Amino acid sequence: MNKRRKVVFAGNESIEGRKRGKPRASIEVFEEAFSMNSSGCMETCACGKTFVDVENQWDWVENELELLCADPKTIQLNYGVQRIQAQGVWYVIDCDCWHPVAQKIMNFLISHDLEIAKFFKLEKERRQRMADEVPEIEL
Repeated sequence: MNKRRKVVFAGNESIEGRKRGKPRASIEVFEEAFSMNSSGCMETCACGKTFVDVENQWDWVENELELLCADPKTIQLNYGVQRIQAQGVWYVIDCDCWHPVAQKIMNFLISHDLEIAKFFKLEKERRQRMADEVPEIEL
């Protein structure tokens, strides 16, 4: 099923077919699609770095913020800390340790876009059949 097609990806670059290389999507696109869209005062990334919002008014316990900021693994931000999840692991968006993981996921998604679309089409049909089999209840 090696269909020849033009693939357009980040940076307006294009590539003919699948054999000449993998298109690369941007980290920003992945972040927009998969981030939690919420923020907090502090998060520890999967890599062990702690990120702290030092600008906003949070309800810190006495000396808690000072102790956090004294740790060399703490990175101070002047805005809320956001998270992103990839393969069941939580990362802090401001850390770049999750970028290689995201790139592998994006490469898979882009390389299998037709198969993924087919999967969702078949799954939708399966779920529709299940819904159609549910008896209607009259009130």
